[in-house]
Amino acid sequence: MMARAATRRCFDFERFDPRDRWHWKKLRWILEELDAENAIAAVEAQHRHWITTFANASLDDDSFGASRDNAKLLMQQLLIARFPWDREKYENQKLGTADEAIEEFRESYGYPGDPEYEAMLEKMLEQLDKLDNLVEEE
Repeated sequence: MMARAATRRCFDFERFDPRDRWHWKKLRWILEELDAENAIAAVEAQHRHWITTFANASLDDDSFGASRDNAKLLMQQLLIARFPWDREKYENQKLGTADEAIEEFRESYGYPGDPEYEAMLEKMLEQLDKLDNLVEEE
């Protein structure tokens, strides 16, 4: 971890005085923060993995529930790592069912057939086409 601190230029080891307590405190804070960043990156990767699994259309109710629970647990760990002062808030969030997840999505984004939903979908598809065209040009 100290090598990482040096290569990322988080700490100037050339000016480090091993007899100075302030330097040791600063080094400890930096190393703790680098360690926290690593932990957060690992949880984010795990969460993305579970979300990808969760997005699989062939999930049955049991596998959907397991994927949801694992994704939720990792998301809670990520939020607690990012916002430790709100730990209780994130630990007490309830897990919903697949129907509740669908309903929450519909409340946020609308329902197929609604004019607002269709306009949002149309705009998204246009943006994806533009992105696809940019990739093809390269």
